[in-house]
Amino acid sequence: WICVQSDDSNEYVTIGKEKIKLDISFAPEQHSQTVGKVVKVCDNIHFSKKFHPSHPWDVPVEIQEGDTVIFHFLALKNAKGEGKTFTENGVRYSFIPYSEVFCALRGDEVHPVNGWILVEPFEKELPKTSIILTELSKGKSEERGIVRYAGAKVKGYKDHPQLGEDPEVNIGDSVVFSKLDSIPLQYELHNKLGKLLYRMQRKDVLAILEGANG
Repeated sequence: WICVQSDDSNEYVTIGKEKIKLDISFAPEQHSQTVGKVVKVCDNIHFSKKFHPSHPWDVPVEIQEGDTVIFHFLALKNAKGEGKTFTENGVRYSFIPYSEVFCALRGDEVHPVNGWILVEPFEKELPKTSIILTELSKGKSEERGIVRYAGAKVKGYKDHPQLGEDPEVNIGDSVVFSKLDSIPLQYELHNKLGKLLYRMQRKDVLAILEGANG
């Protein structure tokens, strides 16, 4: 578990001079708070392919106190529902599983954790009849991209005991992946990094395109 400090800023948007509260029950994956500041980190992670409880992946602790982290959109909701939140001096704190975190922001540095890599999709031509829903996704490939950020490799998987250590997939590699794995790290309204990035693990990469590195 880690303890994060968070607020409700993601639940509001400012239009002109008006501050409007969003109904996050609609498309919660796009509107829920997914960012917090780490105030306490677990000392270690327990991993086992045979026994419960266990972390899903054999990875090191890569988060540090003071990091801003991006996590799963259900993390804070689950913490509240399970009574794992408290407020002190008007500040809200929540305990969330380390496994729910995708990456840590440390100053200008981006550090994916838990074996995640962040892939920036290639630009692609769209037919003139295409309906563009958001600017960030405009003309973006759902099957190919460039690895922009990568953390430590996974050495073992709880749910896939037959898999060993992750294959070599590095920053700058141009990769092919399934559309099912083109999951945005964050959506446009609250995008912390300012560009569309897909999150996936190295085992989800189908191929590396040689000579096409960006």
